[in-house]
Amino acid sequence: MTFSGSGIYKKVLVGAASCFMALGAQAVTLETLVGTTITYVYDKDQAAVALFGEPILVGDTVVFTPLNFRAESTNGAPGSDVVSANFVFENVYANDANAWIDSINVSEEGDYRIDTDGYVSVDLRLQGSTNSGSTFGRGVDTASFSSSGDSGGIQEWGTLSASLSGSDIVDPFSGESVGPQNSLTIGIQNNLTAITDANGETAWVEKKLNFTAVSAVPLPAAAWLFGSAMIGLLAVGRRRKA
Repeated sequence: MTFSGSGIYKKVLVGAASCFMALGAQAVTLETLVGTTITYVYDKDQAAVALFGEPILVGDTVVFTPLNFRAESTNGAPGSDVVSANFVFENVYANDANAWIDSINVSEEGDYRIDTDGYVSVDLRLQGSTNSGSTFGRGVDTASFSSSGDSGGIQEWGTLSASLSGSDIVDPFSGESVGPQNSLTIGIQNNLTAITDANGETAWVEKKLNFTAVSAVPLPAAAWLFGSAMIGLLAVGRRRKA
């Protein structure tokens, strides 16, 4: 049997190139921030980075300092300006394998201004979902701010806060807590809205700071002993079957 070598090589090379191109298109650039007790992993190429800015880690707290996360409407154009972004940490986990995530706390601050008349609002949504275990769990908390009418100059919209505890991560079907988790995906979503509907009106709102703190606590020794005992029983069972 004979082969046309050059033709086969060309096909192989073309196929390999196509595979590499497909892999390259799907690749993500993951960044890892290792804190005192918590590690954060996120995709540097996600669209939200353009508005949130690159996160900086201080201890176990992630600090964002957005440079241009802003919605603005002037003289009714556009009548409604809505700017949204959802920053996702693909993996947030306790550095100690024998610890579990106890709480997630997000707080953020910013400014707004309304001249003559208009409306502004800020919506915050915090979501945590499980990365490990056989049961999917999720927890959500939200907060919001809104104002209308003349603001009398630049004002702070105060501090918006959202938080989740370990027990807030629940099975969406049963509504029951899925128990201690060492690893979560965390999403922080903001919607900024500014509205005007007439000449002489200006409304804008911007986000300036965001603090995200995750804490972990050691899993009680009794729970680990129980888990070890269950693993031992499973191992004994397998040996007997063998």
